[in-house]
Amino acid sequence: MAWPNKLFFGSLLCAGSSSLLAGQITINGSSKVGHKPDYMSIVVDIQSRCYTSEYDVLQATNGAASEIKAIMESHMNVADDSRDQVIATPGFTTRSTIEEYDVESHRSVVVCAKGWHASNTVQLKIADITMWPKLQREILGVVDQYTSAESGAARTSLYLRQPNPQLYEETSEQLLNQADAMALAQATAKFKRIAKQCELFGNHIVSMQPERAAIAMPHAFLAAGSAPNQPAEFQAEYDDIYVRSSWNITWDFVDSGAGCRAEELGSLL
Repeated sequence: MAWPNKLFFGSLLCAGSSSLLAGQITINGSSKVGHKPDYMSIVVDIQSRCYTSEYDVLQATNGAASEIKAIMESHMNVADDSRDQVIATPGFTTRSTIEEYDVESHRSVVVCAKGWHASNTVQLKIADITMWPKLQREILGVVDQYTSAESGAARTSLYLRQPNPQLYEETSEQLLNQADAMALAQATAKFKRIAKQCELFGNHIVSMQPERAAIAMPHAFLAAGSAPNQPAEFQAEYDDIYVRSSWNITWDFVDSGAGCRAEELGSLL
């Protein structure tokens, strides 16, 4: 798929002149190539605060992380060629006093003095995107379990992030190469048309400036026919992830004298 292209002139192409005029012309060629996501990334953040001892805060934080990790691993493809994986990342462990603003008293109040706080993050990379509804239900079950167990200042909270569609590195590089080739071919073809029409010669490329970017464009739909006594499932259905390439290519040229009037240039693109 090609995006609209732009034309920039570094000098005027004069019509009817008998002298030879040197100049430069810069033409933009752009393209984007799409590919379905290779996998989905699901992240759960775990944060504990206001525990009375280092042992208690680590037991709560690591215990929650282990439960989430077990759920994620149960849905992984275990085939030898599978690239599914779970990444557990330890976070901070610290001891400090936490204060919060109290709306009624209009002042800060101490939630816990010199309490222990800790965090963990667990991430799942899974190729089967259809696993999202089941993973969501099971993970939220653990979230609810810890929320219901809160008492006093000490608590462990879990946060399920939005699933994120991704491409493998080699897929992204392949798409970039395809987009590059399409953008360069497009800009070159446009210059050749202009050079022929305007009788330019002595042409060579002065500079090439690339712009490349990967753009995720996800969307989802509400799946019908959900299981009895279960909320309607929000099944992830991702659009292609597009890789965009844009090149500004500048050519030197010599105008033979025939030239092109400015009003003619639009028809040449």
